[in-house]
Amino acid sequence: MACSGCRQLTIPEKLKSIADGWKHLVWSDKETEAMAYKRAKICSECAMNKAQICKECGCYLPAKIRSKVEKCPIAKWE
Repeated sequence: MACSGCRQLTIPEKLKSIADGWKHLVWSDKETEAMAYKRAKICSECAMNKAQICKECGCYLPAKIRSKVEKCPIAKWE
C-alpha cells in the first residue's frame, strides 16, 4: 500500500528511507531515539497500528519511526 496523502517516493528514495530506518534501529543514537520515542507514543495509540505494522502504508513501525525521511501516512507526525 502507498501512503495516502504522501508524495510518492521513487524506488531509490524508498530504498534509502527503508535503509535509514533499519540502520537507526540497529545502530541508535540519542537524537534518533528521542524522535522515535515521540513517534512510537503516537503510533501506539493509533488504530492503524496492527502488531507493529502500519495498516495504512504497510511499514514495520520500529524501523519507520527511526527514519528521518519518513512521514506518517495519516499526518500524525512528520
